[in-house]
Amino acid sequence: MAKPVSAASTLFSTLLAALLLFNGCATTRPTGAGGPNPPPPGGKSEDKSPRSIPSTVFAIDKKGNHILGGNYAGELQIGKPVPDVSQPGGRPPGPDAPKPEDPSNGYVAKLSPKGELMWSVDFGGAGDQRITGIAVDAANGLIVSGVFNQTVTLGDQRLERTNRDPLMLSAAFVAKVDENGKGVWLRPLAEANAIESVTIAISPEGTPHVNVAFLGRLEVDGKLTETIRGRGVAVFSLTESGQPTPLYAYSLGVLDCINIVCLFLPHCCNCCWDQTCVLYAKALCGW
Repeated sequence: MAKPVSAASTLFSTLLAALLLFNGCATTRPTGAGGPNPPPPGGKSEDKSPRSIPSTVFAIDKKGNHILGGNYAGELQIGKPVPDVSQPGGRPPGPDAPKPEDPSNGYVAKLSPKGELMWSVDFGGAGDQRITGIAVDAANGLIVSGVFNQTVTLGDQRLERTNRDPLMLSAAFVAKVDENGKGVWLRPLAEANAIESVTIAISPEGTPHVNVAFLGRLEVDGKLTETIRGRGVAVFSLTESGQPTPLYAYSLGVLDCINIVCLFLPHCCNCCWDQTCVLYAKALCGW
């Protein structure tokens, strides 16, 4: 006897066929906005333009100086050039050797009220790193938060993702940088199917609190903390040394499964629906 086919299964098959038909590919990587500029006819172009700056955060310290943070690929200038991660040797020496193929670095920079660069700190490593939150503590130092997908470094300190599940795509970190731009500590926070942002606020008592916006499954210290069908938020407090304590989590609502997958795996809708898209949909939507 033939097994009944559910409406969800039929819808998925139809959408999969349509995506493959319209895109005509199974593994092609999309190009376009956010990618390098095409070379001129008959030659190559050297592209140093910032290619990926999806996040920029801002704070003012207790002396009125301006704090900028975000991420960059290519060459980013703040008063003077920040290291060019697209070129060999562009990153400061550290545990991770410079790799031209690494997509982006995170950065934090302090400027005077007139916009003069005082110092900048690079958050490097393999893969992507981006700074998504900055807060000024009582000592006029900075508590910094961000997202990475392979490793992240701060000076000679280094974090590496521990979860090898291919569907756990990103991790959150927190760090402390003192008033003079020196890294004090770098701590892991959580891993998830995908993390949208990690923001920080400091309570009246001086305790840093971190808000992690995530998708799907969230793990802390390798232990499952929350599973949400769609977007969720988890809130942590930090000790003086940066150790996190989970406080609570809640759902921001269930998203349509196609939108969930396309949000964090853009190639699934920009180009093609491959096996990774299928696995991700099964994990998040129960297909």
